[in-house]
Amino acid sequence: MFTGELPDKMSGNLSRLEISNNRFSGRIPTGVSSWRNLVVFQASNNLFIGTILGELTALSSLTTLLLDQNQLCGSLPLDIISWKSLTALNISRNQLYGEIPEKIGFLLVLQDLDLSENQFSGIIPPQIAHRECVCWRLQ
Repeated sequence: MFTGELPDKMSGNLSRLEISNNRFSGRIPTGVSSWRNLVVFQASNNLFIGTILGELTALSSLTTLLLDQNQLCGSLPLDIISWKSLTALNISRNQLYGEIPEKIGFLLVLQDLDLSENQFSGIIPPQIAHRECVCWRLQ
């Protein structure tokens, strides 16, 4: 099991970061926006705190973002529309709140969405409600 914080800078060639089920802690670094080639970011079941940074939306090649079972708080970034390649988004079991951005419904290749066990409020955006996806978990 690995511990510690993620470095602000990583290789520009990094395409997959799979660090689930460890004890990484601290905030997701703001330098994440420089990980331009990142396609998969799996960081489930760690001890990350803070918000889901808007800098993550700079990763337009991202297909998988798994940040479930951490201690993340705050609202979702509003510019999630930039994740046009995203097929899986799991941010369940955190302390996220606020409204679910309607732009999430415009992620046309998104097949697996899990927002459960957070404190989201408001209505489910109609763009999500009318999508046919493999798996939606919004409880």
